[in-house]
Amino acid sequence: MKKVKNKRIWRSLRAQARIDYLLNLTALELGRNNERRVVEAYKELALFPQWIKSVRLATREEDLRGIDVVFATEVGEIFVQLKESSIGKESFSRRQDSGELNWRIVVAIIFPSDLPKRIREIITPLVSKEYERLVYEKNGWRS
Repeated sequence: MKKVKNKRIWRSLRAQARIDYLLNLTALELGRNNERRVVEAYKELALFPQWIKSVRLATREEDLRGIDVVFATEVGEIFVQLKESSIGKESFSRRQDSGELNWRIVVAIIFPSDLPKRIREIITPLVSKEYERLVYEKNGWRS
């Protein structure tokens, strides 16, 4: 009897490990899909401010530093981290506050249901604020 019970527990643990693996895989794919959707939303040049020169996915090295999407501007690059919940955003912000991650990374919440227009409505104001800060910084903190 004891042998069967241990076998059941082992199978249960294996099944739970498999479920956890699939959930993590799904979360990663959702994140990658959101990143691609943001880049796609900014494909049409006429749909965003002229100071945004291009939008691209982060490189592997940038991704390891917490960056998902990079906006190239005339004054430098603006880094964006995409989250799917306010809890995820708060967690990322805490890591920025602790110095673990760059505080200049803009954090935005994008839902899988957001259409391209809504994505631009969410991200453009956030990126605009960082752009203004970069312009201000580039001008030597002068008006």
